[in-house]
Amino acid sequence: MAFVGLVVPFVARALAGPDIRHTLWLCLPLGPLMVLSADIFSRVLVAPSELPIGVLTALCGAPVLVAVVRARRLPTL
Repeated sequence: MAFVGLVVPFVARALAGPDIRHTLWLCLPLGPLMVLSADIFSRVLVAPSELPIGVLTALCGAPVLVAVVRARRLPTL
């Protein structure tokens, strides 16, 4: 579930632009929306049983973490 705190601000900033006021207000509905959609998908993907919600948030958050780390890397000389 920690990946929600990583993914949502980057998605909100991509949608709202650099203004922090708009980014903050966009994070408020995007966080619960991401958790709710991950919960729905976790119940639907393996229908008779349930997949932990942390697995789906990690699958969404890990590529974002890799992209952020690769984008922030300083060029080597």
